[in-house]
Amino acid sequence: MGKHILLEVKESSSHLRNLIRKETNPKNVLRLQSLLHIRESSFSTQSALAEHLGYHVRSMELWLKLYKEGGLFAMLLNSKEKQQRKRIITPAVHDGLSKRLNNPEQGFHSYVQA
Repeated sequence: MGKHILLEVKESSSHLRNLIRKETNPKNVLRLQSLLHIRESSFSTQSALAEHLGYHVRSMELWLKLYKEGGLFAMLLNSKEKQQRKRIITPAVHDGLSKRLNNPEQGFHSYVQA
């Protein structure tokens, strides 16, 4: 049996529902849903709530810790967006390859040649 949820959510259920509707980041939506479920006492244990949301219990514990320490703003602010990888081919090289590829007289014979 998992740990019981011992957290008091300050925000009202209607306020949390409004925030969920407005939120664009999917991770923040799950965080807000976890607070809403806690507020409405939908689940008695952290493991049951985490399983319902599709996240590991430890992830949810970290969210709740952030909420306890800094409130709603800190919990949502700590959600990190994925970092874009740097492109290996620069725009100048890409343009050069594109021009040669579209040139019927000077194109590439194979992927290796490109």
